[in-house]
Amino acid sequence: MKQVNTFKGGMNMDIGNSYVPNDTYLYAENFILNSDGNNQDYEINNPRGNTHLFDFPILSDAYMITIPSVNPREGDVVHFKVTVDGKTQTIYSTFGVSSVNDFYKAVYEYIKAHTSLICGYSTNGVYITTVGHSSFSIKAQPGNGCVITSVFGTSRLFRPQVVGYCDVRDELYIFTASSISSQIWHIIDNSPVLLYHNKLNLSTDYPVKAIGYYNNDNNIRAYFTDGSNNLHQCDLSDPNLLSWDPKEFDIINPVRLTRPTVDGFGSGNIKCGVVQYAYQLFKLNGPQTKFSDLSYMVPLSDSAIADTNSRNFTGGDIDVSSGKSCNVTITGIDTAFDFIRVVSVFSDTLHGIPVIKIVSERSVPPTGELSITDTGNENLGTYTLEEFNTIGGTLFKCQDICIKNNILVAGNIEEDFFDVDFDFRAYRADVNGTIKVWDSTGRSTTVSNYTLPETHDAIQSKLNQATYKYNEDGNLGASGTNVKIEFRIKQITLDDMYASAEYTYSNKTTALSTGFTTNTSYGNYASPYNSQFVGYQRDEVYSFGVVLVDERGRNSFVKWVCDLRFPGMWDEDNKTTYESSANFSIVSGKYANILYPYFTFKNVPINLNTGLDYE
Repeated sequence: MKQVNTFKGGMNMDIGNSYVPNDTYLYAENFILNSDGNNQDYEINNPRGNTHLFDFPILSDAYMITIPSVNPREGDVVHFKVTVDGKTQTIYSTFGVSSVNDFYKAVYEYIKAHTSLICGYSTNGVYITTVGHSSFSIKAQPGNGCVITSVFGTSRLFRPQVVGYCDVRDELYIFTASSISSQIWHIIDNSPVLLYHNKLNLSTDYPVKAIGYYNNDNNIRAYFTDGSNNLHQCDLSDPNLLSWDPKEFDIINPVRLTRPTVDGFGSGNIKCGVVQYAYQLFKLNGPQTKFSDLSYMVPLSDSAIADTNSRNFTGGDIDVSSGKSCNVTITGIDTAFDFIRVVSVFSDTLHGIPVIKIVSERSVPPTGELSITDTGNENLGTYTLEEFNTIGGTLFKCQDICIKNNILVAGNIEEDFFDVDFDFRAYRADVNGTIKVWDSTGRSTTVSNYTLPETHDAIQSKLNQATYKYNEDGNLGASGTNVKIEFRIKQITLDDMYASAEYTYSNKTTALSTGFTTNTSYGNYASPYNSQFVGYQRDEVYSFGVVLVDERGRNSFVKWVCDLRFPGMWDEDNKTTYESSANFSIVSGKYANILYPYFTFKNVPINLNTGLDYE
């Protein structure tokens, strides 16, 4: 008699073979039970299994071609020999270009046209490698005007291991790693195409979690993390991804930011108050920097800043237009970035929260120099004070990432702080050169050769500094192993007329040492150019510290220098003297001697590639 088995009862391995109901089965592998949709008929089908499509090819060393000069000369030569699997090919060409990037582009195009090598170029240089060969080397030849550097410094071959992947629409990208390098591959027609081969520190010990994000055909982003390295990002569609420096994969790229300057004024609608400017660099749908240091504070009122004299100069009222615009100049812009965003920071009350708005956003000029005019009417968006202080300033590791509403969300993070163990402490000596400091209990210690435990309080009170007030040169100031402080004076004209019932303050045109090019306003504090020269209160104590800035613009923790008492009017040395007969004569006019500290640093670790700031 024919038996019909529907299998709809599923698998049952707990009964004997002779007791199997007609709607169950004992055992099966690699199958799918499909229904007709009405649960009346079922059939068994074998699912698709795994198919071996390809092996990743073996990899060898890679090379970078760079030029030692900042500006290539007409006729610079590239001359080297490439040996692949024992076969040698000579590369020789002369290039007539004037910029570094154009030179690298010309070398890249020549190599692509005349060899089968895999290469890419950027402002970092020309990157060359190959895949699937038993040997690969490059050797410079006589007359070569470039530097050829091995990326990995080994002739050993290695086969990459898969550590992660991401998909973008219907495209698959795979991350691999070996003991000395990391790779990114694009799988095209079931074959791996090498996109990147360098030191990203990926490892089979830490699987990669990656997310692909499609913006357009020319901008396909990948964000990836392994919990061991900082969060990474890259542009998978960049044809020159091969030449990216590993640091460019961080969400904060290396950058050197300069300080904007306000170098002129015109007609406009900026309100009465004080304004400063900063800028930020960013790449299209990619990393962005922190904001630069702010320009010097510029006070604006509705009074004229270039009249015959400043007799009628007054401050302005809140919410009243000053009638002025500001001309802002930025030099030294890092041209490795695509765009620059300039913001104004405006305050009209002493303790109020400033208004921060975007006044310009444009492509980075090839010259690295930009001049804009802020009329007060520009507003391309705003930032909160918290956003302004934190954007673009943090590197971190994370265990997981996801995208929600076009926002990348990182989970279980560990921030990567920048800090340096370096002694910036400075001490003050008495007239004999003896340095004495006190701890919190009042016990004194004599310091020899600036050697003092890091944990010591190193107190020199205001009273102590009446005696201990000199640096190593015998002038008013302080000294330490890596820093020297002295006092200097900037003189400002307050009243350049003879004594009379009404003083007048003439319009001046004088060169300024920092911050601005020329003061075309008054010589006193009616000039917005002179607002940077505010000085310090004499015979008061100020705390100073050093903030180191790394190549990504991240600030270190503040390194305390000293609590510094400023000289009183009675304190003199060969740097800070006050001669009332010359400086405060009623006949010659009235001046202000702006007292300020001058810091000299030494032995700062050069491998930090840092700038210095103090606060």
